[in-house]
Amino acid sequence: MSSPRELLQDGATKVAFLGPPASYSHQAALNVFTAVQSQETTFGVVPFENSSNGSVVQTLDLFSDRDGLLRDIYVCGEIYVDIEHCLLGYESKTKSNLVPSPDCATPTEESPTPQVPRSRPLTGIDHIQHIFSHPQAFGQSYTFINTYLHNAEIHEVSSTSKGAELVAEHHDVTMAAIASEAAAEVFDLKVLARSIQDLGDNTTRFFVIKRGSDNELVDDRHQADNVPSRNDEASEWKSLVGFTIDHRKAGALADALNVFKLYGLNLNSINSRPSHRRPWHYMFLIEFEGKIENSESAGADQALGDLRQLTQELRWYGSWRNKR
Repeated sequence: MSSPRELLQDGATKVAFLGPPASYSHQAALNVFTAVQSQETTFGVVPFENSSNGSVVQTLDLFSDRDGLLRDIYVCGEIYVDIEHCLLGYESKTKSNLVPSPDCATPTEESPTPQVPRSRPLTGIDHIQHIFSHPQAFGQSYTFINTYLHNAEIHEVSSTSKGAELVAEHHDVTMAAIASEAAAEVFDLKVLARSIQDLGDNTTRFFVIKRGSDNELVDDRHQADNVPSRNDEASEWKSLVGFTIDHRKAGALADALNVFKLYGLNLNSINSRPSHRRPWHYMFLIEFEGKIENSESAGADQALGDLRQLTQELRWYGSWRNKR
């Protein structure tokens, strides 16, 4: 696993991310989280979800913090980045450079009726036998790969730019990478195809993390006498919490989720990951609209007080400004 990179700002603030330059995911990994936890860096930037391929599992697992080593990590912001994938590599000097037609797609068990990809190769790519990229990029470019490169072997690596770096190191015409056009410039590779992602609106949302929080969650179990109406400003903020429940109790998860409805807190996402406490036991990561601010009049604070009575473990991961 590669070590985190650091971006220095104003000679003081350090921002850590993982991956070589030109990677647009800067793959979230333990190195970034631990660098922030140990205060080696001030902030970290980690991908949380993609608009076409869903949540980034590696990031969810690190937030789950199964070993209890990342207890001081909090989310303090979010960033949206538009993603355009390219196929990078080398042109073949011995094979045909004819560009195949989309209707040459070969049906597979996963896709009996292949869709037509959004773009065509800029040159012949029938010489490519190996493709390197991050798992998210493969998921986002499935149709192009299934149409033009269905016989190529897929190799998952830590980031999109790491794939480009490997192709450049080997200088092998049978190898290609799915990465950004910026990576082609950095590693002196040729763009063999542009905009190969399945969807035109392909956006990744990143979380900005730091050690500690400006807001400290009060561990109280205050029950509201009157359920507050939804705050008009709630949608300006987002918060992330994680909890486990007693799976042996019927309706335990439904009871926990009902708390958000009771206080008028809109849920943005629900993810679950194995807790590793015991088999088939899960941690639930819930993102909702609202801000935790230690105020008894705030519905979000009261909701967490109620959640503490319905869950086995509860952790607040921070609140931040909504950028969408």
